[in-house]
Amino acid sequence: MFTVLIPFHGESAWLARCLAGLSRQEFDEPFEVVVIDNDTPGPAPSGVFERYRETLQLSVVRRSGLPSPLAMASARNRGLALAQHDWVVHMDADCVPGPEHLHRLQARITAARGESLLLFGVRRFINSEHLDEQSILDGAIDWAKLPEIASPSNYGAKGDRRLPELLRVSESEQPWAYAQTCNLTHRLDAACAVGGFDDAFDGAWGYEDIEFAHRLITIAGARPTFVPGIEVHHQDSEYSSQLERKDKTMNPNWHRACEFIPG
Repeated sequence: MFTVLIPFHGESAWLARCLAGLSRQEFDEPFEVVVIDNDTPGPAPSGVFERYRETLQLSVVRRSGLPSPLAMASARNRGLALAQHDWVVHMDADCVPGPEHLHRLQARITAARGESLLLFGVRRFINSEHLDEQSILDGAIDWAKLPEIASPSNYGAKGDRRLPELLRVSESEQPWAYAQTCNLTHRLDAACAVGGFDDAFDGAWGYEDIEFAHRLITIAGARPTFVPGIEVHHQDSEYSSQLERKDKTMNPNWHRACEFIPG
């Protein structure tokens, strides 16, 4: 049913929580998890991988010698090439899905009766002090009560700033603008039909997901659809407070997206 793609670079604890969340899914259909390690410094987190190979159908690709660890487009393309299931669930290593994540995605896909969809979900920005790996594995997390924080990843706000637009994304003139691959799902054949992600976005942060979503919608005909209740619980990664987010003119990926997306 699902291939979950997770690029990774950095702290093993983030990835362990993400994999713990996936191992606790209330979901009976087959799914696989593909982790693409973007040149994590030091030893690979082999202990994490070995631990979750017992509970997940887990594949790991370690890439080394990259010019920059900000190589999300090529990492996701590597994952697409390995995917074995019809639907691809994109997730980031610093995000943790709740236990009903895949079940709710399946319900929305089943209701669509074969239609190609681009499924959007939200992020909840949480304090990781209340989210430890063992508690996730024990099913001891009250997800709805996790304290939310103001995050640099969300322009210093609490609550996903995209939510008002996501609620009406199916009628939006530019629905691709709200795509984020921390929580985005689509058909594998639709991604292949548009050539996957554009590797030229590697080396800087962001916008490769928006440009990819633009092609999925305008070329492959995927219908943008928001799924309530499909949340990932996000804690800031090591890059979150370092990136210049508001001055988009400083980001070459923003210029590239503007070049290819009208308006």
